[in-house]
Amino acid sequence: RAIVERASSVGKIEAPKLDELSLGVSGYLEQHYSAARPFEQGQAAAEATRAQLGLPPDEMVDIFKVVRALGVHVAADDFEIPTLDAIAVWGDHHGPAALINSSSQRHSTPRIGDIEGHGQVRVTLAHELCHFLLDRGHALGAVEVLRNKMPVAVEQRARAFAAELLLPAGAARVAWLDADRPVDRQGLDKLLHELCQRFAVSM
Repeated sequence: RAIVERASSVGKIEAPKLDELSLGVSGYLEQHYSAARPFEQGQAAAEATRAQLGLPPDEMVDIFKVVRALGVHVAADDFEIPTLDAIAVWGDHHGPAALINSSSQRHSTPRIGDIEGHGQVRVTLAHELCHFLLDRGHALGAVEVLRNKMPVAVEQRARAFAAELLLPAGAARVAWLDADRPVDRQGLDKLLHELCQRFAVSM
């Protein structure tokens, strides 16, 4: 009840930049990736998002800055449910807003002030951005969301989108080549640590 009340307290926000990006990215997928697997759609959507926003393909994305610039209200709250990462709120009378759960077991930070620099929180917000861009037309009610009843394909696509948007595969490939193509555990762990630091994402 408290989460539903918090979500419904968000008023309607005009977000024309988000609307424009959503049309562009969803149209691109419909034209070129309509039959692709969910993770392929997510990756393609992330590439299209970077391109439309003019974001270099090999640089870290300030996802909080990007999402807010698109007109989305972003807030962190303690929802006291460790299995809930965030809720994307949108509709005729509410949002768009991304409500991040600071007490999620994935986020594991007690101070809300730390939230924007937290790698997993950044991944969560990128995940919610995918829902804003691609999933507006078939939103689920709060009960389904809170009971983790989101369609598997929708979640797979959003996870792939977040990964590709925040740490593009092409950039990881170049870093791997620059590191002399490590295949051993020690070399790969070192490379992954460096990539996580460079792109500010969780392992």
